[in-house]
Amino acid sequence: MLPTNSHEPLTPNRSALNLNAAPLRPTIITISTEAIALRAYEKYLGRSCTHGSDQTDWLNAEQELKIELLQD
Repeated sequence: MLPTNSHEPLTPNRSALNLNAAPLRPTIITISTEAIALRAYEKYLGRSCTHGSDQTDWLNAEQELKIELLQD
């Protein structure tokens, strides 16, 4: 319902709301440190063992594994 003047607040149409819906819960994804370490090591090897990107490799490996789990 739209307000008839600018001072009247918007009120939702109660029939459009699903008041009985279950609340959304966050999805918790846990990945073993061994799996992350292995993926990060593979990235390191893929760069011909050049040093200096260990943190980036770890974070990218963790993100990739999370995405893979969510896609399954």
